[in-house]
Amino acid sequence: AKQRFGNEIRAGRFDRARSTLAELQKIAAKDHVFVAREAPAMLADALATSAQARLKSGDIATAWQLARSGAALQKEDPRFKQLLTDIDTAASRRIEALLSSPAAIDRAALSSLVETYRAAAPESYRSRNPAWIATIKRRLGDLAPDPAAHNAYLAAVQGALADLPALQSLRPVDPRPAAPTPSPQVAESAPAQTSTSTASTSSPSSGSTAVAPAVQEAAAGAPP
Repeated sequence: AKQRFGNEIRAGRFDRARSTLAELQKIAAKDHVFVAREAPAMLADALATSAQARLKSGDIATAWQLARSGAALQKEDPRFKQLLTDIDTAASRRIEALLSSPAAIDRAALSSLVETYRAAAPESYRSRNPAWIATIKRRLGDLAPDPAAHNAYLAAVQGALADLPALQSLRPVDPRPAAPTPSPQVAESAPAQTSTSTASTSSPSSGSTAVAPAVQEAAAGAPP
């Protein structure tokens, strides 16, 4: 079992190593040096190193899992307390970056990270909610001139953060109606304006005819 434990540590099979360590602790004396001190230290070192590597690579979910496992194994180990703090900060910053990105939001990445954060650090997750809501509202304001983009972003964040009432109360905007354009046929059939310079008008009451100004001027210039 001791050799198997070492092989599992080297292969990164930490869950199996924990099970093997538990078996050793059942059959060995309580003061057995390897079982009481060396094996737990080996597992803790491997978990801390692996968690740091995962965090550096951006695999926040696995980093969190490994750090929490190490913290449960070595409750007073300051490495895991610091790791959990660093992972929490990285997760929050990643969510903030996704929410504020000018590019189309990665809905799958946001949903996965939110789910991990909510399960791994529920208190910290709740404390971050107001800041996220503020970021979302600013982004929606930026997208207001484009109703389609605004509504797509809103649907994505509401789907990922379904447990935030303040976010679920926000509503999509109505698309702006397009300005009507005149039909070419209507423009062609419009009647042309006619000149009234030589028109005459009749007075129904007197029956006389009023000559237009242009006609009157011609008559005045004629010889008697």
